[in-house]
Amino acid sequence: MANANMNFTSSPGLVPTAVQEYLWRTFEPRVVNDRIYGRDFQIRPVPANSGDRVKFNRMNPFAVNLTPLKQGVTPDGMSIVTSMFTATAKPYGQYVTLNDEWDWYLLDSVKRETALRLGDQARDTIDAIDCHALKCGLNVQYGGGKTSRAALTTSDVLTFADIKKAVRTLEKNKAKPFDDGFYHAIVGPETAFDLTGDSLFVDIAKYQDKRNIERGEIGCMHKVKFFQS
Repeated sequence: MANANMNFTSSPGLVPTAVQEYLWRTFEPRVVNDRIYGRDFQIRPVPANSGDRVKFNRMNPFAVNLTPLKQGVTPDGMSIVTSMFTATAKPYGQYVTLNDEWDWYLLDSVKRETALRLGDQARDTIDAIDCHALKCGLNVQYGGGKTSRAALTTSDVLTFADIKKAVRTLEKNKAKPFDDGFYHAIVGPETAFDLTGDSLFVDIAKYQDKRNIERGEIGCMHKVKFFQS
């Protein structure tokens, strides 16, 4: 998984420090608050001068023990089995070039709009990188009984039965729901269009308690909460 650290850079004298700080305050919320794909990721800092690789360890669950203890006998100890994942951090960024005359007559609203557009680009870039990382997973289930992504066509839609099968797979593999009690799914506009037309889909407008609706959330169905990106 790769992430990015976005910074504003300008030539000395072109943009005053106070303006840079204002533009950063305009830019940053756009990047941090509107991301969808990375919302549930584990975050690891990469300290300076420590390389560009980060390791994640996952401890495998212990099997159920059905053997009763015997008096005076110490049972054999179990071994811890872990799986290790390595991520490489990479820098991403862009900038807008301005000539020195702009500082004489450039309207602040244009600077602010430019910062907003850069924020949108940064957010969408990080979201796309997060999306590609998720798609690299090897545990894949395709809808409609298909066995590959290439076999899917425009007539294939995500159904209630597909979602139930996905939840069953997660539960059989002891994947726990998130703290809100749901599994999380991220869909695009076309899939959201299909889902919201299903009578079993619960739109956020139908929630009795709307206080905890999260950014990007569009509704839920059979233990799964859906977010749109």
